[in-house]
This record gives sequence, structure tokens and C-alpha cells, in this order.
Amino acid sequence: METGREMVRYADDFVVLCRSRAEAEQALEAIQQWVASAGLQLHPTKTRIASLEEGFEFLGFRYCRSKQTGKRIKIPRKKSLMKLRQTIREKTSRMRSGPMEFIIQELNPTLKGWYGYFRTSLPKALGEVDGWVRRRLRSIERYRKKRTGISKGRENVAYTNRWFEERGLFALLKSDSRTEQS
Repeated sequence: METGREMVRYADDFVVLCRSRAEAEQALEAIQQWVASAGLQLHPTKTRIASLEEGFEFLGFRYCRSKQTGKRIKIPRKKSLMKLRQTIREKTSRMRSGPMEFIIQELNPTLKGWYGYFRTSLPKALGEVDGWVRRRLRSIERYRKKRTGISKGRENVAYTNRWFEERGLFALLKSDSRTEQS
């Protein structure tokens, strides 16, 4: 490949980044020839040329250009977020028994593993996950107090972010070195 192109590959999936559409078309043609010489073919529905304005998904991330800043961003794709949420839902039923510290202990390996993979995402995405997890945990406490519905002001005051931190909850955004202050 010519200089000016960057190739990122993982197992049998790969992305070729180019500076122009013409360059991308040349790269695709070269790759099709190379793959054909090995007796293989590119997957017809998964192979495409896309711009950052359109965005594309690769290995659990969505790559696109920010509408506000115009910068390239990388966020967890919706399917990745939904899988995490489903895993957390299974561990945080409103009727869940046991001390909050035990529930948090069960959640932390999932959160740490997810953070380990997605830590290079846009920090806002990490903060949204943190907030959602704390809402789930507040709902457990709300249920224990015989209150119905979702957690509102009262629970947010009684069970602050610091309250969860003191009980050992792993916070993705707080763990993100890009957001830590010296």
C-alpha cells in the first residue's frame, strides 16, 4: 500500500483509512485482487466505502465525526451498550436482596471489563453508563423503602455519587485518565 494510507486489522476484519474517496476506491480494488488471489472474497454486504460523516461500526465501536466540533470520535455502538445494560439488569433487579456492597461487588468486574475495552471512547459515553448504573442501584434502595416508580430527587440526595463511591462502585468516568484533574 502507498504511504498516506493506514491499515488497521484484527483477525478477519479490517478497516482501511484513506484521505479521499478515489484513494479508497483504489485501495478496495487492490484488496479485492489480493483476496481473490488467495481464493477468498470480501463479504458483499459488509464491504463498503464510508466517510466519517456517515460513520461506520467496527469491533464494538462507532466511528464518526462530531456534529458539534467536527472532530473524529469513537463511541460504543448501540449493540455494545445494550449488551452491557442487559448484563447489569440481570444483576440489579429491583427486588434484589443482599447488602448494596455485595451487589456492587458483583457489578464491578463487569464494569471494569467493559471499561477496559471501551475506555478510549468519548468520555460522555462513559458518564452516561455511570449514571444509568447508579439509577438502577437507587431503584433497589427505593424498592427497599417500599416506594414505587423510578428514583427521583429524594434518592439522588440520599444516595449520592459519593455514597456509591464509598461502597466501592467502580465509576467509568472517574477512572478515565482523560477526565482526571491533577
